Amino acid sequence: MILPLVFFTVYSLKKKENVSASLVIMNFMCLLTMYLYASSLWVEEYKYVFGFANFYYASVPWLLLSVVNFMFIFTGIAVKSKASIVIKVLILICCLFDLNGFIMNLSGKKTLDIIQKFDSTGELTGWVASYGWIFNIHLAVSYIQVVLIAGLLVRKIIVSTKIFRIKYEIIFGMFLLIIAVNAVFLTLMPEYDFSILGYVICAVYLCYSALYSMPKYMSSQMMKLISENINHVVVCFDSAGNKVYANKKAVELYSDIGCESHLDELILETASDSFMNSEILKVNGREYFFDEEITRVKDSKNRLVGVCANLSDNTKVMKQMQKELYDSTHDELTGLYNRRSFFEYASKILRNSRDTEFYIVATNIKDFKMINSCFGTELGDEVLIAQSKKLLLADYPDTIHGRISSDNFAMLIPKNCFNQTKAVENTGSLQKLFDNLHYEIKVYIGIYEVSDIYENVSSMYDKAQIAMRSIYGSYDRTFAFYDRSLMDKLYEEKNIIADFDKFLKNGDFQVRLTPLITCSTEKLCGAQTVVYWMNPVKGLLRENTFEPLLDRTMMQHKLDLYVWDKAAQILSGWQKKGINLYLNIKVSQQSFYYTNLPEVFTGLVKKYNVNPEFMVLGVNENCFTRDVKMHVDVLNKLHDAGFRIELDDFGSQFSSLNILKDIDADILKINFDQFYQTEQTERTLTIIESMITMAKSVGMIVTARCMEFQHQKDFLRSAGCDIIQENYYENVVSESEFEQMYAEKNLI
Repeated sequence: MILPLVFFTVYSLKKKENVSASLVIMNFMCLLTMYLYASSLWVEEYKYVFGFANFYYASVPWLLLSVVNFMFIFTGIAVKSKASIVIKVLILICCLFDLNGFIMNLSGKKTLDIIQKFDSTGELTGWVASYGWIFNIHLAVSYIQVVLIAGLLVRKIIVSTKIFRIKYEIIFGMFLLIIAVNAVFLTLMPEYDFSILGYVICAVYLCYSALYSMPKYMSSQMMKLISENINHVVVCFDSAGNKVYANKKAVELYSDIGCESHLDELILETASDSFMNSEILKVNGREYFFDEEITRVKDSKNRLVGVCANLSDNTKVMKQMQKELYDSTHDELTGLYNRRSFFEYASKILRNSRDTEFYIVATNIKDFKMINSCFGTELGDEVLIAQSKKLLLADYPDTIHGRISSDNFAMLIPKNCFNQTKAVENTGSLQKLFDNLHYEIKVYIGIYEVSDIYENVSSMYDKAQIAMRSIYGSYDRTFAFYDRSLMDKLYEEKNIIADFDKFLKNGDFQVRLTPLITCSTEKLCGAQTVVYWMNPVKGLLRENTFEPLLDRTMMQHKLDLYVWDKAAQILSGWQKKGINLYLNIKVSQQSFYYTNLPEVFTGLVKKYNVNPEFMVLGVNENCFTRDVKMHVDVLNKLHDAGFRIELDDFGSQFSSLNILKDIDADILKINFDQFYQTEQTERTLTIIESMITMAKSVGMIVTARCMEFQHQKDFLRSAGCDIIQENYYENVVSESEFEQMYAEKNLI
């Protein structure tokens, strides 16, 4: 028993583990206790037996103190805490006190004594201890440490996980057994105390457990736990190909996707000692991504022992990478290709299909910003998604779709697959999805026929957009092909837009006037403002030649503000001169959205000190094709502020009797350009007469414009028309010419 203890003492010194020092001290104390007890048995004289017995009993608390020190380190409980240090110091003091008692006992014999024991024949058989009352203090010091050691072990058994608990349970059981046996021998007081061998057995086991068996057991258990819980499939086979181990992940994976046969095939096909591969498995419509590593395990003689397969499940990572790749190439809202990806893939398709003719198609939703402004971005997103679905109906080979920006979409489609009628129907049906909005959703389409497959696709798309913009704002056209003349026109328009603010500042836009004459007296009652532009290249241009461009480029409201200010200045001048004529001022649809009309006009009245009744605000009936309530509310506010409201071009496009019912309009202007021709018919005259009668019956003044013949003027007078605006009376003139005409002809 001594040799194993010496061996583990030396082994502890070499291992240099955190428990090594405490094990060496414990082994030394165990050897010392054994030596003292053995010596008390070997000697025969009383004084030697008594001396060795005293020091043997004195050594037991010190042995237990070394065990306490080891247990603090072994269990890891408060190793360096103040509490553990205080406890060990107190025990040390108690051990010193106990040792001092046994030293004093050498002369006083108050703690214990040694008594000879004889057999029945009177022959000396040995020595037995006789305990005094002070010996109880020794027992208390010893058993306090026993309780402390047991407490440390019990605490670790309670708080430890199952894998760690076993090592403390074994030690605790052995410790209790040795203490129990020792207590029995202490009570019975036989001649030989064999329980002392338990000290050695316990010390040897603690060394073996702490330095060898437990670390090895824990290592194997930890490896098993790691293997069971890692997110890798681990499967081991013997040399015959029989599966000897599969971790939990492998079992789950086999039952989930059934890839065991694939793994077996992979192992059989692997000839090299180590093999790595990436594999995609498709099972039940789902994709699984694995990194596979196959390792052949061989012994020292290079004989095959088995094969280990390690599969790393990268499905989540690869799915995330696929999602990130998809997000980088597709529009988040619609799922179509984004701008960069559309141009990239379109270029590849064009160059890989040289024998196929293609179209690049560009689409745009008219005034989409207004949809967002009036109805919110959530509904705007619904419109965009609906538009993308309409485009995806063109599902042909080599056809791709993309969202270039905002409401701008693109499509590459083979020429022979493109159906113009179907395209118009699909985009036109977008309106039906949102009929409840009472807002016109119009989609314009531009087409560019690819002539050079090596041309930049972005440039092709720009040309399709140029074609689309050429019809933007049109009510009867939603479809246009690109040609070279459109590019020339675009350059011209770009220059106009770039210098528009400069033109306004320089006064290149001129506000001219055309007279308004009462039918009954043929006297001048007011004037209609007409805008002319002194173009530096083309000369004087009428408003109908440049207003469509300004409407497309969202510049019309700027021109409106300029004209309204000039008109207010004219009225202010007339009022100072005593000229009581009103001015008819046009208000474009765009201005309803980009300006605060009540605020602007009331501001002009205050600025120039003019009477609002002399400002007649003319609104074209096409304003009421969408967002009717907003338009009605704004016009009624203006009417309440004292401005007179005129409905322009009534009967030419989208007339509705609801407009007359909802708006407090003062004047109704009828456009005869489309309604009345020189070859009049009874039906036409009846309709016109009915319109005039209807307007006058609700208290409205009726104005007619663009009449050219005297007999037409006579008809309007007889039908009850109040005012005529037409070139029959005078040409459109400047403010000064208009005032001169007023003064000279005295038409009022």
